[in-house]
Amino acid sequence: MPTIALSTCYYAHIRRWLSQTQIFLYLPIKMETAPESSARIAALHKSGVLDTPREPAFDRLTAFASALLKTPVALMTLIDIDRQFFKSTYGLPAPLTDMRETPLSHSFCKHVTSSGNTFLVEDARTHPLVKDNPAVSDFGIIAYAGVPLNDSSGYTLGALCAIDVQPRVWSAEEIDLLRALAAQVMTEMELREHAKKLAASFEDLRVAEADRETMTQLTVHDLRTPLTSLSMGLEMLPQLGPLNVDQQGALDLVRRVSDVLRQLVDDLLDIGSVNQRGRQALSYRSCVVGDLIDRALEQVSPLAQKKAIQVSKQVAPDISGLVADEDKLTRVLVNLLGNAVKFTPKGGTVRVAARNELAAFPRQPSIVFTVEDSGIGIPPEHQARIFEHGVKLDASAPTSKSAGLGLTFCQRIVEAHGGTIQVCSEKEKGSCFTFTIPITNDSPAALSPAKPVSG
Repeated sequence: MPTIALSTCYYAHIRRWLSQTQIFLYLPIKMETAPESSARIAALHKSGVLDTPREPAFDRLTAFASALLKTPVALMTLIDIDRQFFKSTYGLPAPLTDMRETPLSHSFCKHVTSSGNTFLVEDARTHPLVKDNPAVSDFGIIAYAGVPLNDSSGYTLGALCAIDVQPRVWSAEEIDLLRALAAQVMTEMELREHAKKLAASFEDLRVAEADRETMTQLTVHDLRTPLTSLSMGLEMLPQLGPLNVDQQGALDLVRRVSDVLRQLVDDLLDIGSVNQRGRQALSYRSCVVGDLIDRALEQVSPLAQKKAIQVSKQVAPDISGLVADEDKLTRVLVNLLGNAVKFTPKGGTVRVAARNELAAFPRQPSIVFTVEDSGIGIPPEHQARIFEHGVKLDASAPTSKSAGLGLTFCQRIVEAHGGTIQVCSEKEKGSCFTFTIPITNDSPAALSPAKPVSG
């Protein structure tokens, strides 16, 4: 947008005023008292726009005002109790535009806020309200058109104004344009207010969610004691005397339900242990990848043997070491291997593997783990939600006793390490879960490969 040149006279006035600025700012000067109510001043300060940096959105609007009304200067002012603050200026030369404010003694816009109406001046040298205003002599202001900036409560916070250095008659069309731009100014201000309210609401929700999560974790933790007592009581029942077939069947059923409840409590506690900051919930130490896999296989091998499932492992001989939370990564592998065994028919196969992925920037060098099975697979419509809280692998599977928390735990642990996890599956042909754990390049374990592990 072309800049409208200011007259030599205008610049002379500005230079003269700037030469007096130091005295003007630092000597005690009796200023006009703002006639507006304290409620208006409170609304102005609450708006959050006073004494804020310049913003392109407002600067564009003052530039439009100057171009549309063909004036050398346009301002967006906010009128405080003893000063006018320039939120946006167009046409003021530096350093005046950098000062961002003047006292009310030099303000025309104060008449807009005091009346709440449009204020028009055709020639300030003869206008009864402003002919003695120092801005006429100091700044060379002759013509002025200002429209109010009203908030949603009706308070006039300031003005959008156009200024000329020569007399002029303002047309109705020009004032309508200025009012339209003022409405857009207020829209911009209200958007900022809404954004602040939304941010405050989000923070309140975040705190409430954190409190809810804490209470949930405490409640779940308290369930462990009665469940432990229940399990011990069930184990003692046979010692009280022989059980008939029906009694033994009922006891076995209660034991299975007790095991499911205990696993549910453990899963809930594990998920809750990974907080929003992720890494702060992990205990890092050097890990050997082959040892992680061996510990996980040890825990699932009884179930695999019972179903005659062949489990194999393949660890790359040049596999790097990791600095990670060893216990939680073991639980991730146990969950994935346990699901693989659980949903694979008798006589099937399960394979676990690990290899290096020394990818180029921007991806980090990582260890890639895969757990693949020849099981029942996951329908495509379930795969997109497989890691969501409470979603089961297959609700119709007769072997499923899961509460749908294991994969949620896996995702949170992997992501807390900075990695990713995904699934590839085909119904009745098996599933393959893949997750990556970044190698910490500045850790001793990551500087050289760990001892070779064969599988």
